[in-house]
Amino acid sequence: MTQKNVQRLVGAYTRVEAALKDEGPRAAAQIICEEFTQLLDQESFWQGFGTVVPKINQFQQEGQQILSSLPTLLDYETKVLGQLEVRDAAATLVLRDVFGALGGAINAHQNNAQTLNDLLHLRENLGKATTLICRASRSRFQRARDFLVSWKGARVLGGCTVVAANVVAFTVDGGAFSWASVQAGAVIMSGNVIDLIDILSKDD
Repeated sequence: MTQKNVQRLVGAYTRVEAALKDEGPRAAAQIICEEFTQLLDQESFWQGFGTVVPKINQFQQEGQQILSSLPTLLDYETKVLGQLEVRDAAATLVLRDVFGALGGAINAHQNNAQTLNDLLHLRENLGKATTLICRASRSRFQRARDFLVSWKGARVLGGCTVVAANVVAFTVDGGAFSWASVQAGAVIMSGNVIDLIDILSKDD
């Protein structure tokens, strides 16, 4: 991880502040998403910072700067999520866990007692917090598009298509409506393949 990237992460809170003021919470969420994603991708940093003896560790200065900057950015994540009305129990749990992992890592670092497990635990929970803020940074249209191209979206559309086809048949044929296909449509949307096979194998 270059010193330029470290300084960009350390100073990211100023860009988040400006985005909140001038562009809104979604723009601020995008900045946090980008910075956390880049940090998580620095494999050599996470491994080096957690495994080498502190006094000779080339990552110690960078690590100290990064650990010191994370509480502020996570505070901003909490604020941004609140403004975007992401306040469900799952989000609260993610934030609680990442703050806990960060506190543990900072405490271990300050006492020269950090281990690779401390850093990997922080990285795992920071990854969950990153997923949360990155998802929140996307507009409703983008989230809807992501849903449609996902397997879950495909199941829902597939199930709706089965039911819609029978509605057309009901209209055109004057009442030839298949209850089994309505059941099949619902099962497709739930993703239960076994039940789907069972329904479609029955005689009307």
